Parts: sequence; C-alpha cells; structure tokens
Amino acid sequence: MGVCVLGLARVEGVGALSPRDRVVLGVLVANRGVSVAADQLADALWGEAVPVSGRKVVQGAVARLRRSLGSGAIETTEAGYRLSLAGEQVDAWRFVDLVERSGELAELGELDRVVYVLDLALASWRGDPLQELGRWPLAAGEIARLQQLHCSAQERRLEALVTLGRCDEAIAAARALTASEPLR
Repeated sequence: MGVCVLGLARVEGVGALSPRDRVVLGVLVANRGVSVAADQLADALWGEAVPVSGRKVVQGAVARLRRSLGSGAIETTEAGYRLSLAGEQVDAWRFVDLVERSGELAELGELDRVVYVLDLALASWRGDPLQELGRWPLAAGEIARLQQLHCSAQERRLEALVTLGRCDEAIAAARALTASEPLR
C-alpha cells in the first residue's frame, strides 16, 4: 500500500478517495514529518469560508484516511495531525529521496546507477504534484519545489546519458523534453 500524490491523489489498493480526503492527504504529505493543525486543514479545504461543521468534517476525513492507510498512519499530536509513513510509502517522498540519491551517485561518478535511480524516480511521476492543493497558497512552494526537482531529474538523466555515450537514448530524451517544454 502506498500514497500517491504525483498526479491525482490516491491510496494504492483502495477505492477512489473523496475530494476532501484527497485535499487532507495532500496537505499531510506536503508537510512531511510536521504536525498540521485542524484549522490549517480546514483552510486548505475551504479557504476563508470554513463552515461551522468544518472541524468535524476534517476529523471525518482523517478517520476515513486512517481506515484506508492503517490506524497508525496518521498520528494525532498536540498540534494536530501528522502523516507517519515511511518515505518509500509516499511517491513524492520516494521521488525526492531518489533524486537526492542520484546526486550522490553522480558525485561518485556512477552514471549508470544515476540513470537507473532517476528512471525509478521519474516512473512515479503521473502528473502535476499535489493537484488538489493547486489553489491553496500554502502549498505553492512545495508544488514548485517538486516540479523543479522533476525538471532537474530529467536534465540530470539526460546529462548522464550523454556522458555515458548513450547518444540514441539521449537524443530521444532531449526531443521529448523539448516537445514538452520548448522554452526551457
């Protein structure tokens, strides 16, 4: 079982999540390892127009997510709620960890492994990260960071292919990147 937020938010092996549950999950993922107050979750859901029942709706979303992820996956803390999953259980966290690992491998000159690790990272990318949080201002920084990291991973992979002399692969990758982002 895993949490996917690179694209439409979902939990592997579980039916479709409600839009509210996807927002709450996205906020918890975006705040890796940090407790998120119920008020902050309500702000992500409704902005300034939080209904009177907002706190109960947030509690309901957390309860449904716990049923989907397991009772220990979301901790209740003094400050709010914290997602307590291992890095490999969340696609965005795994993606970041793999891209960071590829940088370490590049410094060691292990370019074949760089390509392999970046292929693993890029395979988890199914679309815009944290899509459900696109209108929530507090998520803008994390969304931009993940998008920039995605571009950097593609470029690092391309550089490794060129250095390794895998020109056909490099040309195909460069064409695909140019087609998807002609001004970059």
